[in-house]
Amino acid sequence: MKYLISFLFIMLSVTACGQEDNNTKEITFEKSSIEVIRQGKHPLTLIVEMADSHEKRMHGLMYRTDLPKDQGMLFDFPKSQRIGMWMANTPLSLDMIFIDESGKITEIISSTVPFSRDLIQAEYKNKAVLEMHAGSAERLGIQEKDIIRHPIFTLEK
Repeated sequence: MKYLISFLFIMLSVTACGQEDNNTKEITFEKSSIEVIRQGKHPLTLIVEMADSHEKRMHGLMYRTDLPKDQGMLFDFPKSQRIGMWMANTPLSLDMIFIDESGKITEIISSTVPFSRDLIQAEYKNKAVLEMHAGSAERLGIQEKDIIRHPIFTLEK
């Protein structure tokens, strides 16, 4: 009986490790550049990783403990919608910058809580969300109504 209990414990441990490996599998994000047209300031160019598929959007920055300064991840959704984000399995505090289909920043939610499962949602429909280190928006002078230039947005003329 003692051996049976030990065997079951080992099997449960191996199964749990296998599930963790599935959650942390490596996903490759393509890099791209965006231009931030800031009110009353010079434009700013940033490098972002593109979360442009369902699998990439679901994984996002989970499990990441490092994100280069002044870089981020741009979550591209197929259409404008009320986007809901959360911080489950995300150890970094982030700024979430919500962007409509024309590239205009509609809302900035600063300093999200790591590992929180609370829903983070902007008031309006958006096409994308830019995630950066907490405090980046304020430090870089990025504000609501600024414009993000990238091919995923239909810029107003």
